[in-house]
Amino acid sequence: MDDLIDKDDMLARVDGDLELLADLVEIFLEDCPRLMSEIQQAVADQNGDALERSAHAFKGSVGNFTTKSPFEVAMRLELMGRQGNLGDANDALSLLEKEIARLKPVLATYGEHP
Repeated sequence: MDDLIDKDDMLARVDGDLELLADLVEIFLEDCPRLMSEIQQAVADQNGDALERSAHAFKGSVGNFTTKSPFEVAMRLELMGRQGNLGDANDALSLLEKEIARLKPVLATYGEHP
């Protein structure tokens, strides 16, 4: 878990409000499939502008919980889109999918209202 989130940092972002954290987790878990789909479509279409926008939105959303790997990969995809250099976008997308699959169950433990 330490390689995905810093619990203290995550709680500090919500001023220790576990109810707010649970709400944010719920929103993220509900919105994550749509956000990932937008990134996947942008990569499939090799559309740099769409990738920049969708990865930026995802980065902002996941940034509520972590600035570690999932955030870093989303930032990398955003930069690829901005630069129009999508040569490694499939590899980065694959890594993002793996990291999100690891992150979701961790976040789900915080998604239950206290």
